[in-house]
Amino acid sequence: MSLPAPSLWLAEVERSTWRPRLTGALDVDVAVVGGGLSGLWAAHAVLDRRPGAAVAVFEAERLGWGASGRNGGWASALFPVAWSRVARDFDVGLARSLRRRLLENLGELEEFLGPDAASVGWRRQGTLTVARSPAQWRRLLEERRSFDELGLAEPPRVLDARGASYYLRVRGALGGLWESACASVHPARLVELLAHRLEDRGGLVFERTRLHMASPGTLVGIEGRVRAGQVVWATESYLAATRTWHRALTPIASQIIATEPLSREQLEALGQPAPGLTFTDARRLVIYGQLRDDGRIVFGGRGAPYRYGSRLEFATTVDPRRGALLKGTLEELLGTPDPLEVAHAWGGTIGVTRDWYPRVLHDPITRFTLIGGYAGDGVALTRLAGGLAGAYATGKGLDSELAVVLGRTLRSWEREPLRWLGINVGLGLTRLADRLDPHPPAEVVDVVRARLLGQA
Repeated sequence: MSLPAPSLWLAEVERSTWRPRLTGALDVDVAVVGGGLSGLWAAHAVLDRRPGAAVAVFEAERLGWGASGRNGGWASALFPVAWSRVARDFDVGLARSLRRRLLENLGELEEFLGPDAASVGWRRQGTLTVARSPAQWRRLLEERRSFDELGLAEPPRVLDARGASYYLRVRGALGGLWESACASVHPARLVELLAHRLEDRGGLVFERTRLHMASPGTLVGIEGRVRAGQVVWATESYLAATRTWHRALTPIASQIIATEPLSREQLEALGQPAPGLTFTDARRLVIYGQLRDDGRIVFGGRGAPYRYGSRLEFATTVDPRRGALLKGTLEELLGTPDPLEVAHAWGGTIGVTRDWYPRVLHDPITRFTLIGGYAGDGVALTRLAGGLAGAYATGKGLDSELAVVLGRTLRSWEREPLRWLGINVGLGLTRLADRLDPHPPAEVVDVVRARLLGQA
């Protein structure tokens, strides 16, 4: 019997047994709550800095149950805040340093994988962002100019229509940007690899263990209790379910379909794109795709309504209307000669802070570190955030510049019903701005929706 699997990724991780559940009392140096990529990287970072430390990871369901096992499989150097805004909020030098660190992170992640890279589906084929209207083309050129104006490393390459079609034939493409710093990965297998390696290093990993904070350094569950010198809380969007941090992050739904393997004729119609290619276009309402080795396309998008009170359970499935919308968007984007067959569909939530900056926040008095808020760009970024959390937990190897960017004072989301109203109106205006392009009112709508959602 296989373990529960709410996504194709988790279903493909062949596991029939659970890891142990916490029972009784346990004393550790560092307790990590959350068995996704953030928590596992944080645990590794602790052992990197303090070999032999007693570190344990606790997951309420199975490893990767949250965003780590439900995402689109992009390991990128993307950051959820525009580079021009990072430079304005901090300074140009820090923006340049952050860009370099994100690029280095991909190489370090690949080095960490080593001979196991193939087993987690690691393919560094880059990502293509296409423009399909003059307004989208202008936005892409503005994005590219910001790299030059700020002096950021490895700017994306500007492609004309023919250059874009070299990577992937997209209906109506006027051109695009090519970013080499992106790999595709099987995220659930990456989670399992991290867990196995952590266990080999002496770390403990528990599943079906839901804990809450009883007091600083003390975690309590139904069947056990943990005392820890340091606590790292890495539950990402599930943080919204806690009373203390309910307004720190908002869970935004992202829903995904996976096609049946494409036929030879369908792949030829797309220009025989390289397996591992990731792709999107320049619309405001985010979409994202990956072409897998087996010929499937994994394709997702945002825009499902935010649920009152930051409820998360709704996002685990894709209703027929949303599934048909995703399928139609993909077929319209690629212009495949035959209809695509959807084999799998699933959903999840991404954690978004009020200003869209990810956070790693440390309180030395309570010995507590909080991680989260990747806004959908977390598959690779979790490694940096986890490393920063490990540095806080051990007092060793702190990346001071990264700590400045990810340590910004947290601004809470509004209370309900203002949060529900603002986010859903913002999502609606995002769709409206895309429909209005290239007419001038689109820019006015764009300003309003960006302010509502915190992206201004």
